[in-house]
Amino acid sequence: MISDISVLRKNRIECLAMVETKLCENKIMECDDNYCIYNKIPDGNFACLENKIFTSFECIFHKKHIFADNLNKSIYSIGISSCLPDDLYCHLFDSIVVWNKNSEI
Repeated sequence: MISDISVLRKNRIECLAMVETKLCENKIMECDDNYCIYNKIPDGNFACLENKIFTSFECIFHKKHIFADNLNKSIYSIGISSCLPDDLYCHLFDSIVVWNKNSEI
């Protein structure tokens, strides 16, 4: 069995839409307070010695507080990514953090 897993990078607008609608690729996410998740193994008929391709999505979001000392100091500095408060998003290794200026989302 060969499994290819890839991370699809979303942009800030796509992430904010997911938080607002609580949908992952048009599938309803399960939510508990400030934490939502969608993760489902694809339905399918599996057979020996037969190649099949299935696509599945996993989406997770949770709310957290982000603080900055000033507008010129990095919020996240991980590897090649360094994000400032006015950027309003930051791509990390396998996720993205998004925020609105001076407010909670």
